[in-house]
Amino acid sequence: SFSLLRVIGTISYSLYLIHQPIFAMTRILLDRDLLYYESFMLILIISLLGYLLWKYIEKPFQYITNKYGYILIFFVSLLLFTTATYQKSRKIEDFQLNKTIKRYLSYRYDNNPKGKICRTSNQIIKPDEACTYLENNNTDPSIVLWGDSHMDQIALPLSNELNSYGYSVVEFTVAGCPPLANIDVPLKVRKCYNNNLIIMDHIIKDTKYKDIILFAYWNYYIQNNHIELKIDKTFEEILGITIEKLQKNGKRVHIIYPTPKMFVNPPFHKARLEKILPDNNITIRLSQEDYKKQSLKIIQILDNNYNKYHFNKINLSKYLFSNDFYVANNQDVVFYRDDNHLSTRGGGRLVAKGIAKQILKGIQREPKSKNYKIYN
Repeated sequence: SFSLLRVIGTISYSLYLIHQPIFAMTRILLDRDLLYYESFMLILIISLLGYLLWKYIEKPFQYITNKYGYILIFFVSLLLFTTATYQKSRKIEDFQLNKTIKRYLSYRYDNNPKGKICRTSNQIIKPDEACTYLENNNTDPSIVLWGDSHMDQIALPLSNELNSYGYSVVEFTVAGCPPLANIDVPLKVRKCYNNNLIIMDHIIKDTKYKDIILFAYWNYYIQNNHIELKIDKTFEEILGITIEKLQKNGKRVHIIYPTPKMFVNPPFHKARLEKILPDNNITIRLSQEDYKKQSLKIIQILDNNYNKYHFNKINLSKYLFSNDFYVANNQDVVFYRDDNHLSTRGGGRLVAKGIAKQILKGIQREPKSKNYKIYN
């Protein structure tokens, strides 16, 4: 008996046909996900268009009873058949993606080329077999990279940069596991708790490890139900316990602050934009306000521990900052693999030099002259 619901039911098929293209195209053209009020405005527009589509196309076609109507249906069907036949006759090359789109999409798979060897997934780590970058008798004590897939994505370019100053690097990365003792994740196949105990014990016992770099998808882990605390402490307190234990055993601790999380998947998004708007110069970006909203809690947690333990604070996001926004690409390079991981040869290389200098500053030593040529 509710007339508004009857109207919605009547025009529902027309609404169904047009809602997805309009929402999808709007997201692509705006270069971001929709805000709540924008979604609401689009619903109103789609409702109006759906009503017009029902009234002037769907309804008249439902009640065709004369020869003119049948003639119209015949010519519409003929048009559709001719178009389909023409498309079928075209060469497959006409539908292939151009080089620019392929280049954008390639960043989806821009991972650490040593990732399968260096990053542990669903296995117990073997510290003695960990990946070491540039180990020889002339290098200084090793710098340790300890983290999850976020660390693995920047491990190679960051190691190359540190290597070029004469420092060897060891990587301990476990996919989906924050680099903290006494923490586990609901996905038990990750074996986070056991792996972190092994890594911590190995780092503490090995005297050649002087500097420990911690980096992970921090924002994700502090969200509800993404971690399990193995002792009666908060995430912030467990982070502090980890830092304190490393420092008491003579290790310098460096923590990389979170990567800005984009609203879209940059490689996919740039590819779609290129398909619709060829040769566009649109930059995918995130405002300072949005970054503050998504990272405020974890930054407070990290800063609280910084005030207590005085580790070396490394701000990754500043190397992605340009013209008042955090950016995911420039004209030629996509800095992200997905909405939260940096791409290795894109974003990883972009941030590596600055992060390396911040690490060396935390060591309180001047960088050596670059005696090692790493990049081809």
